Amino acid sequence: MLTTLNAVAGESATVRVADCLGPCERADVVVVGPSPEGRQRGARPVWVARVGTARVADALAQWTRAGGPGIAEAPPAVLARAFRHGR
Repeated sequence: MLTTLNAVAGESATVRVADCLGPCERADVVVVGPSPEGRQRGARPVWVARVGTARVADALAQWTRAGGPGIAEAPPAVLARAFRHGR
């Protein structure tokens, strides 16, 4: 999964790896932050749980290539795993 995410990130996104972001019971967790344009449109980071399959990683890749939060609608595989994380 990490290889897929790094491959599609290219120049349009940054992939950072961390041990645990808090909700460890939902691993693997990915946080997709909005682009500056997405943030201007009011988008916030989207937390996505259980991203350990190629299908979900591919859906994340498709979404980020399309612009991510605030720009493009998240695919069903991402929406089904999205959750709110209170900090």
